[in-house]
Amino acid sequence: MANGIEIQTEALAADIRSMTEAVTQAERRTKEMFQLMSELDQMWDGPANRAFQAQFAADHSRMEALCREVRDLISCMEYAREQYDRCEDEVYETIASIQMEGGA
Repeated sequence: MANGIEIQTEALAADIRSMTEAVTQAERRTKEMFQLMSELDQMWDGPANRAFQAQFAADHSRMEALCREVRDLISCMEYAREQYDRCEDEVYETIASIQMEGGA
């Protein structure tokens, strides 16, 4: 049975970078699609357009909410990485001070 967990902060940092790139791209494409939908709306009238626009608006809102959730997750991952790094630094400092005391 394991007594703890091991975290590779370099891998966590790489995941953070990948997720940040992905959500940034999703946000950019969502904005582009919103602009294209505005252009389409100018050229299309009628009940089908209204239904299509309503569905797009709902989907757009859900996509924005998803991007916010991913950004929140990234923030949590960044905080965890910072805390793991800080803890690791404290352990190394403690070990170094013990070694210096033992050598004195």
